[in-house]
Amino acid sequence: MEPSEKSPEMLVAQGLKLVGELSSKFHKRLPPGYQLDDLFDIGQDALLRIIAEYDPARGEFAAWANWGIRHALLNWLKREEIRRHSPLTEMEPDSRPTPEVIAIDSERGRQIREAIQNLPERQRRIVHATYWDDETQREIADESGISQVRVCQELKQAKWTLRRVLPPDIYSLAAAA
Repeated sequence: MEPSEKSPEMLVAQGLKLVGELSSKFHKRLPPGYQLDDLFDIGQDALLRIIAEYDPARGEFAAWANWGIRHALLNWLKREEIRRHSPLTEMEPDSRPTPEVIAIDSERGRQIREAIQNLPERQRRIVHATYWDDETQREIADESGISQVRVCQELKQAKWTLRRVLPPDIYSLAAAA
């Protein structure tokens, strides 16, 4: 018996091909130090969530999966960039941070936390859910009782506000999160 076009087996096969293509495309554009296997793993994890949430009534699987996998890869890369460029992660594994490094990171973190705390409640919840809880806009929309489009608008408004109130070097760290 041949699997149907919408069967889980076909979705997995189609999705894995897409994960491979997108991982390769992203990897070619990245500086040295990023592993293709890491990107592929992130894409596979995203694919599993996408297949579980896929509803044929919402559109073609390929478009749905393409967007979800790209989104997962970009989110991971943003977090990885912050991790790699934080003074605390640039130290030798067994060394202790100097008071200067702790002070710089503490001050940056304080400024970012303070700016986020001053956002309107809904924007603050959306920023937290997006960057700390790693929730998708769809998950946030479902939990908040608003549309996914509204979540996107609120997130953009929050970023615009943060860009306005944070110094440029601090905002670039916060925006990469």
